Amino acid sequence: MPSNQTRLLLVDDTPAALKLLGMMVASMGWEFETAVDGEDALNKIKAQAPGYYSVVVSDWLMPNLDGIGLLQALKRDAERRHIPVILQTALADKESVQQGLKEGAFYYLAKPLDMELVQSVIRSALRDFKSHQTLRSEITKITESFGTAKQATFEYKTLEEARGLSSLLASLCAEPDEVVVGLFELMVNAVEHGNLAITYDEKTKLINEGRFLEEVQQRLADQTYCDKFVTLNLAVHPEDIEVTIQDMGAGFDFEQYLTFSLERMLDNHGRGIMMANQSGFKKLEYSDGGRQVTCCIDRAAVRSALN
Repeated sequence: MPSNQTRLLLVDDTPAALKLLGMMVASMGWEFETAVDGEDALNKIKAQAPGYYSVVVSDWLMPNLDGIGLLQALKRDAERRHIPVILQTALADKESVQQGLKEGAFYYLAKPLDMELVQSVIRSALRDFKSHQTLRSEITKITESFGTAKQATFEYKTLEEARGLSSLLASLCAEPDEVVVGLFELMVNAVEHGNLAITYDEKTKLINEGRFLEEVQQRLADQTYCDKFVTLNLAVHPEDIEVTIQDMGAGFDFEQYLTFSLERMLDNHGRGIMMANQSGFKKLEYSDGGRQVTCCIDRAAVRSALN
């Protein structure tokens, strides 16, 4: 499948529910395939090359293998663990939601499904999947000569510069795929919410209107923001790699974004810092009112070139 093509896998043991979900997806022009339970879905996913499916939308309660079991199986698969899995269920209790998110679900959709919400969440999952795919593919293009670095300082302004730099830094690690997304999300946050002062609610509205990237470009050119940059300091210590990211914004209340909030469960974004916090960093700490964040990658994960 071409890398720019979108294909979803819809999973539900109830034919009527599967048909309804298919109609919601088809109305957006997305291609999709279906599976009748988790076992059927897992077989279809493993029968295709990694990346064949961009998003999996699965019911929770199903025979043979339920939605959580499918999610867990995908997370154990190194080549497919990054496929976003959206769980849908009538289980609305807090414990069920937390279980799904803890296992790595991208989102939780409560039944009965709302068409606009379903489309918004899938659109968000597709955006993240394609962005993170690009990040991981770029790592393989980076020269390993950077592995001799012990200390370095970088400045960047744009999302594209953040993308390239996060791939460069991740290339230092033995498992760059597990690090690059977390680094990228922290670096992007410093641009979007730090230097460009795009608030959480503004981003929600802009994404819904399909104008988010347009707004980012406009602010980058605006005299109010065009001279602002993010400073990134890299330091390689005997026990870990330390990355410090400092923006020039007004700061923000970072505490509420370190873990996923049920109040923000249905929002079309807001998982970046949480994803970074779950990326296996040895430490992730904000300071200076949210304008600075430091993350540490355990020395055991550093490429042997640095030894």
